Amino acid sequence: MAIKLLLHGKLRDGNADGYRDLAARATALAREEEGTLEYKWLLSDDGHIVNADGYTDESAMFAHVGDMTDRGLLEEYVGLVEIEGFYVFGSVSDETRKALADFNPIYYSLVETL
Repeated sequence: MAIKLLLHGKLRDGNADGYRDLAARATALAREEEGTLEYKWLLSDDGHIVNADGYTDESAMFAHVGDMTDRGLLEEYVGLVEIEGFYVFGSVSDETRKALADFNPIYYSLVETL
């Protein structure tokens, strides 16, 4: 089942150039990953960010997070962004909930759709 992640926050020290650079490198990586459906990095004029990721399933999400971690990009992200909200859309396993627990996500399961 597809899973979508949405993070919002603000840049630490207003480092928009660092965020843009990281976005370009992470997006290049995501383009090569099988199972990535959506990958968006957004930046407001006042330094707030939104990241929207979509994956075919949890294993694709974990593969992406693993790739980001192996290349030091996840650590760089956490250094650049103060996360204010993290949302997970779709049914996920207890393993995923445990892996994401440090980020205090809010989970949403689909009730109805068109």
